[in-house]
Amino acid sequence: MSEKDATVTVTKTRKITATTEADHKFILAFCLIIAYAIALAIPIILDKTQTLELVAATLSGPVGSVIGYYFGSKGK
Repeated sequence: MSEKDATVTVTKTRKITATTEADHKFILAFCLIIAYAIALAIPIILDKTQTLELVAATLSGPVGSVIGYYFGSKGK
């Protein structure tokens, strides 16, 4: 393998790795939002307002942290 081939391979690997990291952040944020929506929908469907309040209060912090991390680091 020539030096030029090695450089091209390293460059392609770095691009794939960067894309994969961005994809992982998106998948994490997307899955968490879907799970949060489902966790809120179940008490609404079952008409359990006390459970809805508990679930919303418990999960709002972690969901906000993950979304803040995703959007905060997206521009960097």
